[in-house]
Amino acid sequence: VKLIPDKVIERFPLATLHPIAHPYLISRDVSTLTALRFNLRFDDKAYRVCFPVYDEDGSCVGMVGRTCPPGDELAKRYYNYFNFLAANSLGGINFVKDYEYNKILVLEGYFDLLRCWEWCLELGILPVCVWKSKVSENQLTRLVGTSKILISAFDNDKAGQAGTEKLIREGGQRGATVRKLNLPEGKDVGELTKNEFLNSLITTKTFNSKRYSQ
Repeated sequence: VKLIPDKVIERFPLATLHPIAHPYLISRDVSTLTALRFNLRFDDKAYRVCFPVYDEDGSCVGMVGRTCPPGDELAKRYYNYFNFLAANSLGGINFVKDYEYNKILVLEGYFDLLRCWEWCLELGILPVCVWKSKVSENQLTRLVGTSKILISAFDNDKAGQAGTEKLIREGGQRGATVRKLNLPEGKDVGELTKNEFLNSLITTKTFNSKRYSQ
């Protein structure tokens, strides 16, 4: 795994101090404290809010950027810096050592993670993201290896449902307890209010990996 020195990340200004990035984060309901906790940065040239990715031991292994206005979001919304291989890592997994929680919320994108970060901490849950709608074999190994209860919170679309099915089936086959977040119809985690998020957790279901069905 290629490690990225801190000085390389620090070449990008803090998103919380940037006149374009900070208002964008606020518009996405990402608090200043959360943005600082994740060391969010900004790429001035490409207008991207950047999420440095850290391994379990706190080593930086890459960075993912999301284009925001006035950048051309349609051209390439997400971009991986430093040849970062998303399938080999989990966003937010570096916090496992800091919080002795017994549940991990598995999300798709890092803005979903940022959106619910503070809510999860209040509830004793650690959120992580897998960058896409499905977990890779490497990511699944890491998740099961934490010995935590896994809660699938993939998006409410066809790809997200397939990702949930894989996590429940293959995670269960490896011995993990996997639950499914009961999202409101037509909404993803990044679109929920706090009350909707809490209700989704209250109604979370545990599935048998061999009998899972939507």
